Formats: sequence, structure tokens, C-alpha cells
Amino acid sequence: MRRSVVAITTMCCCALGVTVLLWSSRDGDGHVSPTARQQLAAQVALLVLRATVEGAASTRQYSVSPSLAPASPQEAERALAAMTKPVHCVGRMNSATLRIACLPLNQTDVAEHTRIAAAHSASLEADVRERCPEGVGKGNILLRRRTTVLVARLDAVQEWLRDYDMSYSLGTVGSAAPPTGVCLVVEVRPPAMLRVGETAGPHRS
Repeated sequence: MRRSVVAITTMCCCALGVTVLLWSSRDGDGHVSPTARQQLAAQVALLVLRATVEGAASTRQYSVSPSLAPASPQEAERALAAMTKPVHCVGRMNSATLRIACLPLNQTDVAEHTRIAAAHSASLEADVRERCPEGVGKGNILLRRRTTVLVARLDAVQEWLRDYDMSYSLGTVGSAAPPTGVCLVVEVRPPAMLRVGETAGPHRS
């Protein structure tokens, strides 16, 4: 049995003035393992909650319902990754802690969520195909909200879209060349916000 290797590489995106965590998780043939993709999808969910919940941008303290025990980012990520998907997730700040509650979608909501997620996934894939024609599945997407930044592969972001029903808006940033190793820069914000120089992207409200 081949063992999967998960590595975290820190790189400086000087143009953005931020530090990026770039996750790489591949087996012996260079494929990304499903478990690692689920973990990164959970990390994308945490970033989206930090970007959309008022006062959560700088928090590093979490709790994931039904537990009220303090959780590190890694512990919160593992708790989200272990849930049966798809789930609807919301967050709220309690003092310095971001409390996260996720509930399974009912059958009707699953169908609607799946339809919307598929459309958003196809839109992102089309953007990546246009900007990085050498390999759609290998395109890295930089997700950011001010100084909160994460670089994730397209397939991990697509898994997040499939697994998590959340309120957000995404806007692709096309005003400047992306950092080296990144195909697409996406701004993560609360719903219904769009700035000049960006194009509308997937959103949930």
C-alpha cells in the first residue's frame, strides 16, 4: 500500500503582502488523496467562515458543535472533515471564539445544493482552464480575505463547494497577475458585495 504524504509549504506572496499556506498531498503516483482533499475542503470552509462572520477574521480559536470545548484550527478542520456531507454550516463569534454549527441537509435541500455547487464548480473550472490551460485539475486557486489567505487546488475547492452549504460571495480578481504557482485569485466576502475590477463569482445567500 502506498503511503500518502501531506506537506505544508510556506511561500511569501510579496505582491499581496501576506503569507500563504500551500498544501500539497500526493501519493506515489502524484495523485491527491481523497482524505487530504477532504481536509483541505474543511480548511477552505474555515477560511470562508472567518471571512464572512463579523469579527472572525483574526481568530485562531474555534469550537465545533455539539462540543463547546476550545479547538485549534487543526482540530476544527478534522471535526469538519469527519462530518457526513453535505452540511449547512454557520458561525458566530462568542468572545474570541468562532463557534461553528453544521447540520446535514434534508433531501430537498441536497438536490438544490448539488445543482448550485455543480454550476459554481463548472464556473471555477472554466476560469482555471482559460488561465492555466496546461492542466485544469492542477490549477492552484488563492482564496483571500484581507490578510487571511489560503492556496488550494481546484479539486479541493470543488469538494468544498459540494460538501458545504454556506453564505458567501466569491469574486475573481483579474486586475493583476497572480503570484507564481497560482492560477486564479479569488476574494472571499459576505454575500452581495462586489468591487470594481472584479467579476461576479459563486455565491450563497
